[in-house]
Amino acid sequence: MNTIQIYLDAISKRFKIDKNLAFEILAMVLILGKSYDEVVNEIWTGRQDEGSDCGFDGIFIDEENMIIHVFQIKNSSNLKENELDKLETDYRKIFTESNALNKRMSPEIKRVFDNYGNITKSGKVLKVKLYFIYNGENDSKQYQYNQELFKKYNNTKKEPSFEIIDSTKLYKQFDILQTLKRKVDLEFSFNPIKTNIEPYKDQGIFSFQLGQVNAVSFRMSALQLGKLIDQEIEKNGTMDFLFSENIRGFLGINQITNRKILETLENKEQSFFFPFLNNGLTIICQKMNWTSELQNKTHIVRVINPMIVNGLQTTNVIYKIYKEDRDLLENVYLIVKLYETEDQSLIDLITEATNTQSAINYRDQISNKKFNKIAEDFFASKEIRYDSKRGDTIKNPLLDKGIKESISSELAIKFWYATYNKKPHIAKNSIKTVLREVFLATKYEDEKLANLFSGNKESEIYEQLFTAYRIYKLTANKRKRFLKDSEEDFVFQADEIIAYGIFKELEKNEELKDFSNEDLKNTYKIVYNNVKQCVEEEKNRKNGTYSHNKYFKSERCLEDYNEIIER
Repeated sequence: MNTIQIYLDAISKRFKIDKNLAFEILAMVLILGKSYDEVVNEIWTGRQDEGSDCGFDGIFIDEENMIIHVFQIKNSSNLKENELDKLETDYRKIFTESNALNKRMSPEIKRVFDNYGNITKSGKVLKVKLYFIYNGENDSKQYQYNQELFKKYNNTKKEPSFEIIDSTKLYKQFDILQTLKRKVDLEFSFNPIKTNIEPYKDQGIFSFQLGQVNAVSFRMSALQLGKLIDQEIEKNGTMDFLFSENIRGFLGINQITNRKILETLENKEQSFFFPFLNNGLTIICQKMNWTSELQNKTHIVRVINPMIVNGLQTTNVIYKIYKEDRDLLENVYLIVKLYETEDQSLIDLITEATNTQSAINYRDQISNKKFNKIAEDFFASKEIRYDSKRGDTIKNPLLDKGIKESISSELAIKFWYATYNKKPHIAKNSIKTVLREVFLATKYEDEKLANLFSGNKESEIYEQLFTAYRIYKLTANKRKRFLKDSEEDFVFQADEIIAYGIFKELEKNEELKDFSNEDLKNTYKIVYNNVKQCVEEEKNRKNGTYSHNKYFKSERCLEDYNEIIER
């Protein structure tokens, strides 16, 4: 039995579903890096009534990076043109044309649809990624039509982006997430460009040392960056290992900054001045060797396992040109800052400091913090895996020995913020705000939450995270089992305010450290009725302009709920 089959068997057993549905869940876990339970509870649209899933197997809005991910997944070996057409058509009918055909939606789809509407109406732009995933091979000899369809439909550069992912790419992602480190060390030699200023014509490297950290800075040809990426892909199958976990992914060629970089590089007169127009790259490596003297009229900086901690967007745009028309990169240069260190705390500091002009992934920034390590052990003692790092879910089969379920640190912290921190509207509205506040609490002692997230083993945060998780689990289970035809559909948008309400009831009854599942269920009934009353009163105030999603993201909802429980 191969490794993938072990995972499919575990998913089938854990969620009591067949292998086809298990493949859907595994595919989304691999692409999004979410935990199994989070995919099932928040993203997967399986087990819907016929047609009410609107043609989607999963759908997720990443509000931190403003991307909507839409999935169609087939556990089959061959591509079919009608299925590929259908994915894009279904997306356009529901989202682009705002469900012009008035198609019946499951509550899960309606939840995303309403959120999408509120985001776009606020003037924000959502990047669209459509994924067609199948358990076959694009270059299959048995299904030769696969390759033709892949070439015709796969296009990640258009809007919406359309990506066909076959088993080869999917399983490669599986391998990457399992290890999250290079299989083969990458050794590469940079060739710094000599100065063109007299009398320093041989000078090409500026170097210094602070403590145990060596540092060099130089100017290099953009073509060398392309060669570095080629070598990484050849040795390790992907360019992903070149980038720190702490920086966000590539935002796409149509993102405004990346479009400007592309336009500059495509203009020979402007690209000549690229070092003046771009911040360059910051690279960390395990080891490096260099000499200040020329060797065969060339400067050489030899590095082992380089990792780009600033410059991901620049790198991706340059590599696009490198693959399509490398003549454009002739006489284009980059400024590089290179540091030799394996000190993770210093790497984190450098990453944070050099990414001030672009948002960084706060979940990755806090993944190595001490409180998360202690939380992992605390949850494990409760037979729950707490995934704090990207790829944790895939490192082991779903049901490790003694582990019954899993949750991501991101989701646990989100519901802690909604309950113990008493800000459910912010938890629903901006996970980025939540994680940023926690990140700052791990860095600065004067932050409000610093004592909780300091990494002290005696902190109350671990018990609080676990309680928040129990409350979330109940709200998610109730939502999934709720009557689909009920007019009281607010429950599909109200997880955060319901979790807050349950917390307030338990707090009032002094049961926060000792309550049973039965206590939770009884409390849920009370809270459900309270939220229902809030919704009814707000609908009357809005007089036809009410939106569940907008209401539950507003502070008004929190104020209304507090007023009701104080009556």
